[in-house]
Amino acid sequence: MSAYQTRYSCQTLFLVCLTVSVLCLVSACTRPPEPTLTPTPSPTPTPKPPMVEILTPSPETEFNLGPNEKILASGAHNLSLEDHVWIFLKDIYGWYYLQNPHIELLADGTWEATNIRPRKEIRYIIAIYVNSQGHERIQGWVRAERWGNIGEGEVKGLEGYLELDRVPIITPGVTDN
Repeated sequence: MSAYQTRYSCQTLFLVCLTVSVLCLVSACTRPPEPTLTPTPSPTPTPKPPMVEILTPSPETEFNLGPNEKILASGAHNLSLEDHVWIFLKDIYGWYYLQNPHIELLADGTWEATNIRPRKEIRYIIAIYVNSQGHERIQGWVRAERWGNIGEGEVKGLEGYLELDRVPIITPGVTDN
């Protein structure tokens, strides 16, 4: 092979290598990126609505209590132990009566309210949930000893208000309405 042919072969080989390198470089730059695997988020569980169920007294229980007598109300719940649930009584005229103290939520999913005083013309025992601001407002009623003749709008206007359960009861002066 002559020096000219060797030089020509080397130049050709160089050009072929250069072309292949450029093509590889261009191909690498224009190639779509490798797909990135992103984990599929697991569905967010739907939170359970707050639940307080009044199990005792049972619906339509009759009460004829003396002035200092009280009843125990109890039931089941699915709330945090830090949540605020209060018992109100509602009379046949639509007035609400605050029962103090608020219900005690127990870790086993039960609750009890130990100071329920259904008197004449009381028609319902009602459990309501309120947030911290609503709880503070009710605590203000307790400090002011405001136990009765609370309007429905005031109760339903409590911050975070949610009626959780209602049990009809019968006291003196209540007729089937």
